[in-house]
Amino acid sequence: MQSKIKGVRNDSSNTEIDLKATKHGALFIAPSIAANAIRTMQGRTFTAISTTAVAAIVDEPDTATNCILFNNSSNLYYIIERVFAYGDVSSTNNCRWAIWCCVQHSGRAADTAGITLYNNQSGALTDSTAIFDPTATAVNEGWSPWSNSLDTETAVGGLGGCASSVRVDGLMIIPPTGGLAMHVVGSHTVATFNCGAQWSEVEMDTGR
Repeated sequence: MQSKIKGVRNDSSNTEIDLKATKHGALFIAPSIAANAIRTMQGRTFTAISTTAVAAIVDEPDTATNCILFNNSSNLYYIIERVFAYGDVSSTNNCRWAIWCCVQHSGRAADTAGITLYNNQSGALTDSTAIFDPTATAVNEGWSPWSNSLDTETAVGGLGGCASSVRVDGLMIIPPTGGLAMHVVGSHTVATFNCGAQWSEVEMDTGR
């Protein structure tokens, strides 16, 4: 038995239209606005950055972090949109550095709120459920680099101001009571950095 799926135009005409599909049955759908833009309009997208400058490390991270974004909710998943870092102090030595991240599993003990201000990316007054804790301790569940390496230039007395922002687009998702650990790996420990993240808070059926 054949069936037909129709849609209704989102305008004053309310005209019914046929929806198209591929030969395999997948619907052709052209969104008028990106999914992450919709989440932002709904007031569910936030950013936060550490206010504590932490020295880079020179080896793969373990339990020490620059900061951890903790999902302090029972039903929301954090879709990580991007991660970023900026350099505060360099040195008289060049420093090559990159952002590393590690997703923390559900059941993590709640971190201490190190930052209470979260920037809602829509300008709304909606509060985040997150706890953002600088220098919190992580569980090493497998770190990986998320940014390409950057070079901080030599300067007498130190040259700050370098920054890196990396699109994640949901390739890291933080479950309830989980977390996102971040750190900077560099070529020496004199350079210091502040890390941060942008995320959306949504209810999800993961099918698990």
